[in-house]
Order: sequence, then C-alpha cells, then structure tokens
Amino acid sequence: MGNNVAAAIRPDLSGGVNVGQKIREMRKSKGFSLKQVAEGAGVSASLVSQVENNRVDPSLSTLRKIALTMGVPVFALIAESSPDDASLVSKEKRRRVNFPGGGLEYEIIHSELTKKMGIMIGTLQPGGMTSEDPLAHDGEECLVILKGALRVEFQQSQRELKKGDSLYFDSSAPHRLVNPHKKICQFYLIITPPKF
Repeated sequence: MGNNVAAAIRPDLSGGVNVGQKIREMRKSKGFSLKQVAEGAGVSASLVSQVENNRVDPSLSTLRKIALTMGVPVFALIAESSPDDASLVSKEKRRRVNFPGGGLEYEIIHSELTKKMGIMIGTLQPGGMTSEDPLAHDGEECLVILKGALRVEFQQSQRELKKGDSLYFDSSAPHRLVNPHKKICQFYLIITPPKF
C-alpha cells in the first residue's frame, strides 16, 4: 500500500495527543517490531516509522489496522487517557475525534480500555465513510440512527438504515459505514469491547 493511500483520510488530532509516540509506546509495550506491525497493517515498515516519528499522519484505515494488529482500540492511540475510573462524563468534557478527509467525526461518550463497551455519537457527512474498505475486528456493535440515513456494507451484503432504525451485528464480519446521501447522518455506536 503506498503512502498516498495510507494518508488519504487524515484524522484531526489537535489537542496535544502525540499519536506517533503513543503508537511507539504501545508497540514496544506489547513486544511488536516495526516489521510485525507493518505486515499486520499491510503497510511498509518505513511508513510505520514515519508515523511514529510524526512525519506522516496515518489515514483512518491505516490507524485502525495498526490498532487491530496490536490488539488495542483505535481510541487508545488517538485519545487522551482518563485520569480515573469514574464513569461520569459531562457533555462539555466529551472527547471528539475528527477525520475530515473521510467526513467522519466521533463524539466519545464513554470509551476506556478498562471498560467492556464503548459508546459514542458518530457523524458522517454526505459521501463520508468509516474506512476505504470493509474491516473486521473482535466484538459486537449496535448502531442507532438519530438523524439522516446510512448504509452498512458487509462483504456479501448491505443494509440501509434510516432515522430510528437500529442494527446489531458481529464485528468479526468485515464492514464499513457509508453515507451516500445528501444530508449528514448522526448515529449512536455502542461497541464491545471498546474498539472500532
């Protein structure tokens, strides 16, 4: 996979989170080499090194594949850690992760490594998607459409969801969310374990 593809959908990681450093620390703590992470993510070891040294912003798909290779939620690589084990998060303190190139934003309600599920509000702009290709990971997901409509694409089928609809599925089936419509779509995403 070339660097132009890997950097196609860049996350807005403003707010002081050093993604490269977090990836390097996570990789080393789990005993992975650069080559192992690169092979698992389907990218070059050079690209992983550039990401770790903050020379290249990873695409959403690349970031997800790196996280999946290391067995961690993608939010563990891009969000600040919660200082305590409290479950109360005021609306003003919700974290946001924005992937402008993919037309995707997540407002994180709850998503911590120590918990069993993650809850967030997703917003997909017209033409937006969660990844370039359907991806699989361990766990289960439930989507509830709050506004607009979207399509959930699996390898062999797809489901169209509109406001008020919900879909519960096994995340081990490769999937992605796409908004082919002219209006934004907002949805709850409940996921266990807390990764996407």
